[in-house]
Amino acid sequence: MTIDRVSSELPTMDRIHDGQTLFLDGVGHVQNYHGDYARTVFVGEPSAAARRGGAAVTLGWQAICEQLRPGLAFSEIAEIGQSRAAPGRGRRHRRFRPAQCRIDAFGRAGRETGGFYVKDELFLEKDMVLSVDCPVMETGIGGSVHIEDLVVITADGVEPIHAVGDHVLTV
Repeated sequence: MTIDRVSSELPTMDRIHDGQTLFLDGVGHVQNYHGDYARTVFVGEPSAAARRGGAAVTLGWQAICEQLRPGLAFSEIAEIGQSRAAPGRGRRHRRFRPAQCRIDAFGRAGRETGGFYVKDELFLEKDMVLSVDCPVMETGIGGSVHIEDLVVITADGVEPIHAVGDHVLTV
């Protein structure tokens, strides 16, 4: 479990405070499969930038899920989310990093490309399970914004494999 970008059993995290924006991210692994679920939590009133970030990742996630279907190139997914979340921006500040959950079961080799580990092009197929991962990769917004859900590719679209609920919560 990662809380606000910290994954540690040691009590090193400061107390949560009013106005903080953080994310809760749970990750599981079993038999070469990877599952992931993340939500953004606003504690009280967030900064305007954090609120915009929460809205952007939600829009990006929706856009991605509307267009996922068999035959879509994996490399196209991030642009789908970015174009909805940050239209018209020359330099993308929000990165959408969908992860294909069955990729390890395929045993496909990857390669190092300038600090990122990538696989060769992959096209979505029916019954693949994807982790649609939409973080805001910006600093100075008052915290961490990140949402993520597991979905299965169907014959004509996508279906979440768990209850989605609200992506951004206020407590």
